[in-house]
Amino acid sequence: MIYAQWRDWPVGRRIAVVALAAVLALDLVALAGLRSTSDNSSVAPLVMEHAPRIVPRVRDEGEIVRQAAMRSPFDAVAPVAPLQLASTVMQQSAPPPVRPRLVGTVVEAQGGGFVVVEMPDARMQLVRIGERAGDLRLRSVAANEAVFNDAQGGKVALRTSRAGENRP
Repeated sequence: MIYAQWRDWPVGRRIAVVALAAVLALDLVALAGLRSTSDNSSVAPLVMEHAPRIVPRVRDEGEIVRQAAMRSPFDAVAPVAPLQLASTVMQQSAPPPVRPRLVGTVVEAQGGGFVVVEMPDARMQLVRIGERAGDLRLRSVAANEAVFNDAQGGKVALRTSRAGENRP
């Protein structure tokens, strides 16, 4: 019955089975040959010698400083007089804050309203009374004008630009 099954196998499978059997037989022969030769030969132990350091380690900190001074392009001798720091600290002037540009106003009854402003980053923002636009808080709205309070409590009035008027 096994013979009948073997005969029904495709040719490719038959070749694969024969090749597998041949490889297994060769492996067994090679393994037997290694066992017989491994008993006679001795294996040399692996010994690693101590590798020298690439950079010598210096224990004395003074020696480290001296070596650094020799390599330094600057003078290693201490200055005769100690360095004087500036006695007064100058306050750097901050650039004036960039204000938003008033694009349009909408005045509602009973003093209400809102404005559309263009922020310094070119983003449009709708601001109602009491809301903030950057550092400014909208206080009141009139036709073509909006009054804001800044962070210090000061009054800032912005006006819309007319057609043909070029305002920053």
